[in-house]
Amino acid sequence: MSARLDRYEQFSPEHDSLTTLFADAQPLTLDSEGRVGLPEHLIEFAHIGESVAFVGLGRTFQVWEPAAFTAHMETMRERMRDENSTVPAGRAGPHLVVQ
Repeated sequence: MSARLDRYEQFSPEHDSLTTLFADAQPLTLDSEGRVGLPEHLIEFAHIGESVAFVGLGRTFQVWEPAAFTAHMETMRERMRDENSTVPAGRAGPHLVVQ
């Protein structure tokens, strides 16, 4: 992610805004049973209660409060429809099989 941010001028508004993501980055901790532990302030920020949604995003994942994720997905689907978004054409990577 850091290398991709180098595409922006160092003091541009885009660079300043996006590099703040690193200030908020938190290492994940695992307990003895391999469960992920989240810092309390992130649990509170995300309004996570008894259940969570683990959302795969290619090479990464996000942890959401389930109802918030459902609402987010509705918004994203609407935006994709409005913008007529599609995945760019290109070669398949080593982990992608196109049939």
